[in-house]
Amino acid sequence: MSNLLTLFILDDETPIREEIKSIDWSCVQATVIGEAANGKDGLKKCRQLCPDIVIADIEMPLMNGLEFAEELKKTNPNAQIIFLSSHTNFYYAQKGISLGVLGYVIKNLCMEQDLFPLIKKAAQNLHTMRGLELRHSNLNLSFLVNQSDHTSLRPEIYMTLHFIENNYTDKITISDIAEAISISPDYLGKLFKSETGISITHYLNELRIKKAIMLLENTNLKVYEIAQHVGIESYRYFTITFRKITGKSPTDYRRKDKQSEEFRDVF
Repeated sequence: MSNLLTLFILDDETPIREEIKSIDWSCVQATVIGEAANGKDGLKKCRQLCPDIVIADIEMPLMNGLEFAEELKKTNPNAQIIFLSSHTNFYYAQKGISLGVLGYVIKNLCMEQDLFPLIKKAAQNLHTMRGLELRHSNLNLSFLVNQSDHTSLRPEIYMTLHFIENNYTDKITISDIAEAISISPDYLGKLFKSETGISITHYLNELRIKKAIMLLENTNLKVYEIAQHVGIESYRYFTITFRKITGKSPTDYRRKDKQSEEFRDVF
């Protein structure tokens, strides 16, 4: 199972984004899952992808780095943000500290020397705040790939899995995912199938039913409410999908689980 940190690059200068992407992030157990050229677009993508760390330029069009950080922290308070700038500015540094920004790096030819220590610090912060393994340890990829080295998965696949994990409760489509990671739906569908051996729809259904089972076992929600909680609006489609994956209807599954619990209580 992969424990890679997810990085998002936000800078209006293409050469800077390319330089950061070219860094060997595997040295600090990280991978780039997305990028944007302005704060407004970056905020939208970060809310969809929920990256662990954002490396963001301070001076950008539409929304600057300070405004971006303030807005992102409202929906993703655990996000670790590292500011980039072409020059030192005490005001930016001071304001960044007040927003909980991790650090401040000056753009140069050796940025990785300054970035790597901050990435390691971010990993420690995330581990402390969550009290458990980093976010990617929860993706449960074992049934997707018949190999122990999941770091060989392509970045587009990590981005897709990460998007689904954070948006499965909504009515999402392959087109939504493709738009979020900036590739075509057809290409994404073929790439996911070739890399994992299953379709995106199959993976999404498996994940939703897994989450539904947890709700059946641990809550008193009605079945139709559980269906809505996991992003399936049609009760009929939910029950058909549930039976196809588990071999039982949701009602039968809950009944058997309760009978097993009563049996355990007796003995």
